[in-house]
Amino acid sequence: MRSEMIEPLSFGSNIITGTKGLPMKITYDKEADAAYVQLVDGIRDGEASTQVHSIETPGRKGEIIIDFDAAGRILGMEILGAKDVLREETLALAKRP
Repeated sequence: MRSEMIEPLSFGSNIITGTKGLPMKITYDKEADAAYVQLVDGIRDGEASTQVHSIETPGRKGEIIIDFDAAGRILGMEILGAKDVLREETLALAKRP
């Protein structure tokens, strides 16, 4: 089995690109202190058919909820308590609602 090198993430205009230029979009609602990391290029209404709740971060500073499509593929994740578990530079680059 051959392992591939993973390219470093590059930040620009609220889109983060990683391996093979796949888009990730991060939004942040400061009032709710909630961030959403979208791993695909758009999530249609009703596409997130399953959610996994209550994944606690180390130190119980935040919570992560993962959205899956009907085929079991990850679409994105919501991060509650985002200011305590994400770096300041990540939140600064996130799109605001």
